[in-house]
Amino acid sequence: MAKPESSDVPTVGETFTFLIYDARSGDIVHGHKELVLTGGDAPAEDELRKRAMEIAAQVTDRDADGLGILSVSDDELEVGASYRVDVERARLEKTSPGQRAD
Repeated sequence: MAKPESSDVPTVGETFTFLIYDARSGDIVHGHKELVLTGGDAPAEDELRKRAMEIAAQVTDRDADGLGILSVSDDELEVGASYRVDVERARLEKTSPGQRAD
């Protein structure tokens, strides 16, 4: 099998990262990332958010009405760190490992 030319390898044009969380506690229950290749058409962000919520509800076996969604940039996320969402402010918070919302 021939190795593809470097120009044949698709590149990522845009990424959309969503964290789906328990709307009462702020505990993150699912992470979702959508990649759009260079030259591709990205769906509207509302459609991406809807799809992320549907998938999260399905894979976590939770009712989507009890979930919230937060759009984040990859720059906000530190590898190995633990997070939750401040539900009142709809803001990501770094936590200590094992820390849960009160």
